[in-house]
Amino acid sequence: MIVLAGAIWLAAAPADDITRAHALIRELECDEALALGRTITSDPAADEAEAREGMLIAGYCLAAVGRVSDAEDQFRAAVAEDVRLEAGFPMEHRVQYLLEAARSDEVQRRVRRAAAARVALAAQVSLLVAPPEAITGGQRASFEVRVTGPAAERITSVKLQFRRPTDPEFYSLPVRRSRDGVWRGEIGGIYTASTRAYSLRWFVTASDERGELVSHGNREDPLPLSVASGKSVAADLHARERLPPETRLLIACVGAPSAVMAAALLTLAGAGVIDLASAAIVGQGSQSWGLATLLLAPLTMALAEAGATMFLVEGDVAWWPAALVAGAGLVVDIPIALALLKGQNLESFLVVPGDGDEPVDLTGQAYGGGALVVLASGVAATVPVAMILWEAGQYVE
Repeated sequence: MIVLAGAIWLAAAPADDITRAHALIRELECDEALALGRTITSDPAADEAEAREGMLIAGYCLAAVGRVSDAEDQFRAAVAEDVRLEAGFPMEHRVQYLLEAARSDEVQRRVRRAAAARVALAAQVSLLVAPPEAITGGQRASFEVRVTGPAAERITSVKLQFRRPTDPEFYSLPVRRSRDGVWRGEIGGIYTASTRAYSLRWFVTASDERGELVSHGNREDPLPLSVASGKSVAADLHARERLPPETRLLIACVGAPSAVMAAALLTLAGAGVIDLASAAIVGQGSQSWGLATLLLAPLTMALAEAGATMFLVEGDVAWWPAALVAGAGLVVDIPIALALLKGQNLESFLVVPGDGDEPVDLTGQAYGGGALVVLASGVAATVPVAMILWEAGQYVE
């Protein structure tokens, strides 16, 4: 019980001393209050707030007795621990002024220290920017930024700032980090569109969680990008920007194969109709016209595939699906065409051969070719599907 009471007394002692010191200050007993303030500051039982209050009490009393330099030292030590520190008792204006001066000095010291730390951190980050050499109005300007250096992992965002001669200020576009670690950004054709040549000004900034850290170029001295005269509208819309990913996948998996098979069937049906119409009109099938129509199947299939995938993929890859189905169409058509050239009637590949001289049986070739068209359509669909999924996984959000 005695030990517990002693512990309670020790815990309460700094607070009691602070109350007594405040009373002594009100009674202008500064010498005794000064001694008590120093006792509070050095008391191991005092917490941080109580110790700082003791420093303010001591500083106030030192200023009151004319020891201004010592008071300033006390105030500097107090605000160095807590720059927002306020006394728990009213101060005279002249003493409050000393405290505010110490606070201002501490704020400036912290600002200088933080600025020096930012400069040191910035020295550990480098930006390697690969801009386009020149573009034409309406084209997209693509930039690649590599962030290197010991502190490169501190960078959380990169921005591309640019301005045309007619713009009142710089536009800012985010640069996205790819999975390969390279940051990639683009100025769209909607911004570069112009029928007149001009010089676009740009710079790149990189920031950490506290704000901008380093830059390549700057607002006062931006870098130039030559834009040749071109179109007044954007001419660079990427396939991935035309339709939502879900719609593109649906078209690739269902729409494109269906269009290819429909084109193949319609072309083959057209060949049969021409042959039958010729037989009805002139009494003899037109093998040449039927053959010509039949050989159009690879072309119509390729056109159907190209039309169905024009908003799905772009560049050289855009030709792959069409080339696949065209090749499948040729594999189907060539054996049939060779048989027709040998005298076999066109309609015979649709029916089981009858009595008499056995004609060339193209039934298996026809059905096998149809299966090949379906297979080719499915394989061709994997090209845009793979591209769409690849695009979706390129960037780290």
